[in-house]
Amino acid sequence: ALLYRQRYAVLRLAFERFSVWYPDEYYQFCYENRDWIEDYALYMTIKQNQDMKHYLEWPQPLRDHEKAALDQIYATQEKEVHFWKFLQFEFFRQWKELKAYANAAGVKILGDIPIYMAADSADVWAGGKLFELDKEGRPARVAGCPPDYFSADGQLWGNPLYDWEGKKRQVFAFWRERIFWCARLYDAIRIDHFRAFHTYWSVPAGAKSAQEGHWEPGPGMELLKLLQTAAPKLELIAEDLGNLDLDALEFV
Repeated sequence: ALLYRQRYAVLRLAFERFSVWYPDEYYQFCYENRDWIEDYALYMTIKQNQDMKHYLEWPQPLRDHEKAALDQIYATQEKEVHFWKFLQFEFFRQWKELKAYANAAGVKILGDIPIYMAADSADVWAGGKLFELDKEGRPARVAGCPPDYFSADGQLWGNPLYDWEGKKRQVFAFWRERIFWCARLYDAIRIDHFRAFHTYWSVPAGAKSAQEGHWEPGPGMELLKLLQTAAPKLELIAEDLGNLDLDALEFV
């Protein structure tokens, strides 16, 4: 908690020195990552302004990602938007150097990615069309897992579910981009809750426990083959925790 409170003072000091003159490398990074970094930086800027509230509690134009409202944020707080871009720029610059150093020493880096997005995240706020959300942007159904040897009530995670059926093309494109990024960051990745590619536990929004959920078919091998094609050198590790039935176990 102390680190969380104090580190931003140091980071903002670094940004003040950095922002005297933005180098070409910074602009190049922002351009190459324009598909996500604009939304991320806007999301963090607004979240700071809104006392870190869940984006669903923001004023409606900001909550709904309306262009005019976002343009106003950029017009009045452009430097703050650049601050959040700067943090990403520095992280990826330093990470690239670290990975090169590790690989040169014969060390591979293993990453770990969750299959779902956080309910309050730039991904869901900006990419709501990919998920099962109602008209107000709230999850219609959420992720979890049924009762098993970990929990008698199951686990209610609350992550929005992908709209695998209605927005298949867009969700597949999102995953393709995601795995492409993983290939830049890691030598191998472990996909958390991998079994959801096969079948996933769907729980109605507002349910008191995961026991109210049911199984739904996942995207299956079609998506997995797409990921392998998008990043052929990236090793994939399937997490096999949970109570797997025979079909799911064979898939994993």
